[in-house]
Amino acid sequence: MDGQQQFSENVDFRDNQGNWIATDVVVILIGSVLVVLGCFAPLVTMPVIGSIAYFGGGHGDGIFAIGLAVIAAILALAGRPRWAIVPGILELALITFTFLSLYSRLSDLAPQTAAQLEGNPFKEIAGAMVKTIGFSWGWVPLYIGALMTTFHAPLVRLISRH
Repeated sequence: MDGQQQFSENVDFRDNQGNWIATDVVVILIGSVLVVLGCFAPLVTMPVIGSIAYFGGGHGDGIFAIGLAVIAAILALAGRPRWAIVPGILELALITFTFLSLYSRLSDLAPQTAAQLEGNPFKEIAGAMVKTIGFSWGWVPLYIGALMTTFHAPLVRLISRH
Protein backbone atom coordinates (compact mmCIF):
# COMPACT_ATOMS: atom_id res chain seq x y z
CA MET A 1 0.00 0.00 0.00
CA ASP A 2 1.33 3.42 -0.99
CA GLY A 3 2.19 5.70 1.97
CA GLN A 4 0.01 8.47 0.57
CA GLN A 5 -2.89 6.08 0.08
CA GLN A 6 -2.87 4.53 3.57
CA PHE A 7 -5.57 6.98 4.59
CA SER A 8 -7.51 6.57 1.34
CA GLU A 9 -10.84 6.81 3.15
CA ASN A 10 -9.87 10.27 4.37
CA VAL A 11 -8.19 11.84 1.34
CA ASP A 12 -9.62 13.08 -1.91
CA PHE A 13 -7.96 16.40 -2.63
CA ARG A 14 -4.44 17.74 -3.30
CA ASP A 15 -2.97 21.16 -2.58
CA ASN A 16 -0.63 23.19 -4.85
CA GLN A 17 2.41 21.07 -3.93
CA GLY A 18 0.61 17.79 -4.67
CA ASN A 19 0.14 16.91 -0.99
CA TRP A 20 -3.06 15.22 0.05
CA ILE A 21 -5.61 17.31 1.92
CA ALA A 22 -7.82 15.35 4.30
CA THR A 23 -11.47 15.27 3.27
CA ASP A 24 -12.61 16.16 6.78
CA VAL A 25 -10.56 19.37 6.58
CA VAL A 26 -12.24 20.25 3.28
CA VAL A 27 -15.71 19.52 4.72
CA ILE A 28 -15.00 21.71 7.77
CA LEU A 29 -13.67 24.55 5.60
CA ILE A 30 -16.71 24.44 3.32
CA GLY A 31 -18.99 24.37 6.39
CA SER A 32 -17.19 27.35 7.91
CA VAL A 33 -17.50 29.34 4.68
CA LEU A 34 -21.23 28.55 4.52
CA VAL A 35 -21.72 29.77 8.10
CA VAL A 36 -19.90 33.02 7.34
CA LEU A 37 -21.93 33.55 4.16
CA GLY A 38 -25.14 32.74 6.03
CA CYS A 39 -24.37 35.45 8.58
CA PHE A 40 -24.59 38.07 5.83
CA ALA A 41 -27.64 36.56 4.10
CA PRO A 42 -31.19 37.69 4.89
CA LEU A 43 -32.75 35.73 7.75
CA VAL A 44 -35.98 37.66 8.18
CA THR A 45 -37.81 39.76 5.60
CA MET A 46 -40.22 42.54 6.51
CA PRO A 47 -42.29 44.89 4.40
CA VAL A 48 -40.98 48.46 4.18
CA ILE A 49 -37.92 47.65 6.34
CA GLY A 50 -36.47 44.96 4.08
CA SER A 51 -34.38 42.08 5.32
CA ILE A 52 -32.34 41.49 8.45
CA ALA A 53 -29.10 39.50 8.46
CA TYR A 54 -27.57 37.57 11.35
CA PHE A 55 -24.52 39.83 11.37
CA GLY A 56 -26.80 42.82 11.94
CA GLY A 57 -24.25 45.51 11.12
CA GLY A 58 -21.83 44.12 13.69
CA HIS A 59 -24.36 44.14 16.51
CA GLY A 60 -25.93 40.72 16.11
CA ASP A 61 -25.15 37.19 17.24
CA GLY A 62 -23.68 36.64 13.80
CA ILE A 63 -20.37 37.93 15.16
CA PHE A 64 -20.21 34.91 17.47
CA ALA A 65 -21.20 32.54 14.66
CA ILE A 66 -18.44 33.97 12.44
CA GLY A 67 -15.94 33.66 15.30
CA LEU A 68 -16.90 30.01 15.83
CA ALA A 69 -16.62 29.31 12.10
CA VAL A 70 -13.15 30.85 12.04
CA ILE A 71 -12.11 28.78 15.07
CA ALA A 72 -13.36 25.58 13.37
CA ALA A 73 -11.43 26.45 10.19
CA ILE A 74 -8.25 27.17 12.16
CA LEU A 75 -8.55 23.88 14.02
CA ALA A 76 -9.01 22.01 10.74
CA LEU A 77 -6.03 23.72 9.11
CA ALA A 78 -3.90 23.18 12.21
CA GLY A 79 -4.37 19.42 11.90
CA ARG A 80 -6.98 19.12 14.66
CA PRO A 81 -10.19 18.53 12.68
CA ARG A 82 -11.72 16.38 15.44
CA TRP A 83 -11.74 19.41 17.73
CA ALA A 84 -13.86 21.31 15.19
CA ILE A 85 -16.88 19.51 16.61
CA VAL A 86 -16.80 21.85 19.63
CA PRO A 87 -17.29 25.12 17.70
CA GLY A 88 -19.68 23.22 15.41
CA ILE A 89 -21.93 22.25 18.30
CA LEU A 90 -21.78 25.80 19.65
CA GLU A 91 -22.72 27.14 16.18
CA LEU A 92 -25.70 24.80 16.01
CA ALA A 93 -26.82 25.78 19.51
CA LEU A 94 -26.49 29.52 18.79
CA ILE A 95 -28.28 29.32 15.43
CA THR A 96 -31.07 27.13 16.82
CA PHE A 97 -31.55 29.42 19.83
CA THR A 98 -31.81 32.44 17.51
CA PHE A 99 -34.23 30.63 15.19
CA LEU A 100 -36.51 29.53 18.03
CA SER A 101 -36.39 32.97 19.63
CA LEU A 102 -37.35 34.68 16.36
CA TYR A 103 -40.04 32.09 15.68
CA SER A 104 -41.56 32.72 19.09
CA ARG A 105 -41.51 36.49 18.62
CA LEU A 106 -42.97 36.31 15.12
CA SER A 107 -45.77 33.96 16.16
CA ASP A 108 -46.73 36.32 19.00
CA LEU A 109 -46.56 39.42 16.78
CA ALA A 110 -49.88 39.03 14.90
CA PRO A 111 -52.09 38.59 17.99
CA GLN A 112 -50.31 41.41 19.81
CA THR A 113 -50.70 43.76 16.86
CA ALA A 114 -54.40 42.93 16.52
CA ALA A 115 -54.99 43.55 20.22
CA GLN A 116 -53.08 46.84 20.23
CA LEU A 117 -54.84 48.18 17.15
CA GLU A 118 -58.38 47.31 18.26
CA GLY A 119 -60.69 50.03 16.95
CA ASN A 120 -57.99 51.53 14.73
CA PRO A 121 -59.07 52.04 11.10
CA PHE A 122 -55.67 50.82 9.89
CA LYS A 123 -55.90 47.53 11.77
CA GLU A 124 -56.33 45.40 8.62
CA ILE A 125 -53.43 47.07 6.81
CA ALA A 126 -51.13 46.54 9.79
CA GLY A 127 -52.34 42.96 10.15
CA ALA A 128 -51.62 42.28 6.47
CA MET A 129 -48.11 43.74 6.83
CA VAL A 130 -47.42 41.64 9.92
CA LYS A 131 -48.48 38.49 8.05
CA THR A 132 -45.87 39.16 5.35
CA ILE A 133 -43.00 39.07 7.86
CA GLY A 134 -41.21 35.77 7.51
CA PHE A 135 -38.03 33.78 7.43
CA SER A 136 -35.73 34.02 4.45
CA TRP A 137 -33.16 31.77 2.74
CA GLY A 138 -30.22 32.77 4.98
CA TRP A 139 -31.03 29.97 7.43
CA VAL A 140 -30.13 27.34 4.84
CA PRO A 141 -26.36 28.08 4.58
CA LEU A 142 -26.18 28.67 8.34
CA TYR A 143 -27.61 25.27 9.19
CA ILE A 144 -25.87 23.34 6.41
CA GLY A 145 -22.52 24.91 7.36
CA ALA A 146 -22.95 24.25 11.07
CA LEU A 147 -24.05 20.67 10.38
CA MET A 148 -21.05 20.09 8.09
CA THR A 149 -18.70 21.43 10.75
CA THR A 150 -20.28 19.35 13.51
CA PHE A 151 -20.81 16.09 11.65
CA HIS A 152 -17.76 16.13 9.37
CA ALA A 153 -16.64 12.63 10.40
CA PRO A 154 -19.85 10.83 9.29
CA LEU A 155 -19.91 12.97 6.16
CA VAL A 156 -16.36 11.90 5.29
CA ARG A 157 -17.32 8.26 5.73
CA LEU A 158 -20.31 8.77 3.46
CA ILE A 159 -18.18 10.54 0.82
CA SER A 160 -15.46 7.90 0.91
CA ARG A 161 -17.97 5.08 0.28
CA HIS A 162 -19.02 6.54 -3.07
